[in-house]
Amino acid sequence: MTEKTFHIFIIFHKNIYDKCYQHISQEDLDKYFTFIAVNEKLPKSYTPNKYRIINEWEMPNYNPELQKNNYCENSVLYHIFINKIHESYDFIGFFQYDMPFLTNVVEDVKNGLKNNIKAFYGKNLYHKPLQYVLHTDNYNKYIKSNESECLPILEYYETYFYKKILKKSIYPYCNTYIIETTIFGKIMSWIITTYGKVKANDNDILACVYERLMGIAIGEENTFKKIELIDILHDRNINVFVKQ
Repeated sequence: MTEKTFHIFIIFHKNIYDKCYQHISQEDLDKYFTFIAVNEKLPKSYTPNKYRIINEWEMPNYNPELQKNNYCENSVLYHIFINKIHESYDFIGFFQYDMPFLTNVVEDVKNGLKNNIKAFYGKNLYHKPLQYVLHTDNYNKYIKSNESECLPILEYYETYFYKKILKKSIYPYCNTYIIETTIFGKIMSWIITTYGKVKANDNDILACVYERLMGIAIGEENTFKKIELIDILHDRNINVFVKQ
């Protein structure tokens, strides 16, 4: 049986913290990780020659309007998709710069794939469970369509894919997951059709809306599949963590 390939993309805007990857060898960092820099106006800080870096704004197909309009991480997902970078792998993962891995995630994923795991989600958020059984009934209230989109966004999902939202899965949060590349491509083909048709609530930004949309779609696509949780923190006090 051919070994499944995977790659992990870490999204950062300023700093990469070595301590977040202390359980991962340099060999594994070189082979399985790429760090995507966003916001060319901010100076970057990281250990030289330790990480593979791609600047989002230097990708062949780049749309700066997504970052300007606060799509944030979803902008990176879009550019990975539109530049077909994901097509080189069987599984693709996304994490953020302030997420310390508490184990060697590479070995965890390798072992999981041998056991037919189909998706990996983050285990901790602010030291609490990261996976949420999202109450999707609330999402038609939370995610508002603008005047050009008459269908509530979740009804649009059902119409686009000719399927009902089952609400029987767990749903990854904060764009933190490793999933099958075919699933990623399928979901992104829908996500890009919603651009310009969805707006955030007054106290939120589009990035928050789209991390929830991605979570709902990924959870639904992985309903009834084997899922494993990765030991990772999402530490907003990342500067405190790296000094401990």
